[in-house]
Amino acid sequence: MEIGTVSKKGTKFCLEPIIPGIFEKYYIRSKDTEENLSEAAKLYRDIMKEIMPQRLRELDWRLFWPLLPIETEEKLVEINKEFDVQAQVLPYETIKKLIEENDQFAVITCQCRLIGELSGEPCEVAPAEMGCFVVGAAGQMMVADGARGARLLNKQEAIEFIKETEKKGLVHNAVFDKGYESSVFICNCCSCHCAYLFPAKLFHEKGVYPSNYSPKFNNELCIKCETCMRKCPNEAIYHRFPIEPDLSDEQMVLIEEMCIGCGVCAANCPNEAIKMIKVRDNVPPEKHLIGNKTFTELLQ
Repeated sequence: MEIGTVSKKGTKFCLEPIIPGIFEKYYIRSKDTEENLSEAAKLYRDIMKEIMPQRLRELDWRLFWPLLPIETEEKLVEINKEFDVQAQVLPYETIKKLIEENDQFAVITCQCRLIGELSGEPCEVAPAEMGCFVVGAAGQMMVADGARGARLLNKQEAIEFIKETEKKGLVHNAVFDKGYESSVFICNCCSCHCAYLFPAKLFHEKGVYPSNYSPKFNNELCIKCETCMRKCPNEAIYHRFPIEPDLSDEQMVLIEEMCIGCGVCAANCPNEAIKMIKVRDNVPPEKHLIGNKTFTELLQ
């Protein structure tokens, strides 16, 4: 129980699922020896490379969806007249609302990038310490319980941290619900180590539910610098080189079936040539269960 592979509820004990469950809890607590943590990291990397891509595809199962970047409403969203203007960006669709409604925050080590570092395959996008974002009392609890790398942030520090993750190209993944789960725990994910983005990308799949938004390119403003292409976590953008003599057909092109609508491209465009436009109106459930538990219950 101490290292996180078994949980107890009342007088009953049970084994947790491996991912999500044992994996996150084991590395959040990091109560085992560094040698064992490193050896287990190699096994988990193998699982993510060899087993999870097939299983995720066969099961067609997802846990997360991306929240839009912090400056979405001010800079990144173009109004789509097909939708009610008041419903363009709903509270459960953006990380900004979480910061506005809370004063206490914490960051803990990213378990997925941690196993990369421990197994000799570190992430080139961001370090493990630029990890999961925990809001409110749950963040304080993580710090009090000694979660690996846990540190408290005030509101201004939280804003700066979130902006830094966006510039690195990390995706704000939240549990696909509109209740408690999505309001307390946000994973800041890279697609080379994330347990959901990485295995799915190996099969050219989406490892998360797409957001309700899609990027729209303004070719007049676009300078074809390829920043969006390099930052895109799902390799959903490519540079179409010109054939016409006047270069009028040169543009950055979105592969819609690969796009998860995370907004990383728009947040990093140096010329503000990309806007996020609402193309769907999917509403998440009130609660998303893994078996009979929620995601945060698996971490306790």
